[in-house]
Amino acid sequence: MTAVRAIVPDDMPLIQGWAEQRGLTLEGALLSPHGFLVEHCGTPSLVAWCYMLLDVPVIQIDHLTSRPGLTIGQLRETWAALLVFVKTWIRLINENSGLHYNVLRCFCERRMLGEAAKDGWQITSREYYQIVKTLT
Repeated sequence: MTAVRAIVPDDMPLIQGWAEQRGLTLEGALLSPHGFLVEHCGTPSLVAWCYMLLDVPVIQIDHLTSRPGLTIGQLRETWAALLVFVKTWIRLINENSGLHYNVLRCFCERRMLGEAAKDGWQITSREYYQIVKTLT
């Protein structure tokens, strides 16, 4: 059984711990207010933040991070639940705002590629580095 909900501030220490175990850094200033947490059997298991790009009809799923030790079956189930939730969220945004988001884009770990391919995602393989500059 899976459930998806908005990330709340009390979730962040757990999520930061997952990120640190994977060698990732989550910069608070870069996190969208549209952060979602998937619970598998009542246990937080997967998080992602969705970004609404303004000049193109794209929702970007970013900072996708799972609980360490998640099995591929649990990952598959939590990913599917997240996608159902995000697609519903996008449909509601489009219906209530007159916007027309119709593309999902996601940067993910290599272990997600097989599942994404099975679900019909187009996969490009590139090495990316994030560079950030705060404008003053």
